[in-house]
Amino acid sequence: MDRGVYRDFRGRLFAESVERWTGTNPEKKSRRTIPGARERDKVMKKLLHYCNENHWYIIAAVVIVGILVWLYGCQSQVKSIMHPDKLITRGELQLEADYLIGQTKVRLAELDKQDEIKRLVFEEAAIFGQTGTFNPTGLLNTLISVGAIAFGLDQRRKLAARTEV
Repeated sequence: MDRGVYRDFRGRLFAESVERWTGTNPEKKSRRTIPGARERDKVMKKLLHYCNENHWYIIAAVVIVGILVWLYGCQSQVKSIMHPDKLITRGELQLEADYLIGQTKVRLAELDKQDEIKRLVFEEAAIFGQTGTFNPTGLLNTLISVGAIAFGLDQRRKLAARTEV
């Protein structure tokens, strides 16, 4: 094979490829009125020859650039805790977790309130069981204490709910 004759990756002579891409055949002498057309054809021939010789490297470079753009530009996503059909990013997941922790604190405060009321009622029942007498002042004291604790814990729960949101 002559050193001046090149074939592209499809087996066509390189001059045919240049003619196909540029619409001219640099091997034929043609009259041109465009200044610099021969230089452009030479550059195009060199470019197509380079692409023909290194087409796998060019394809690999394009694929690698595409992967890098995807890795850098696309944020990782997971399913939402509250809405499993929706995908969310790390920041949105943190917001959901903070919201759920706040709701958990509010519910724990409600449980504390209920346990405190149960404890006060049990103490009064224990006193009534030990002494065997009914103490209206103790009952009134228990009711006022239960109401005050319930009111205070409810206000604290509402305040916590307002500050969390």
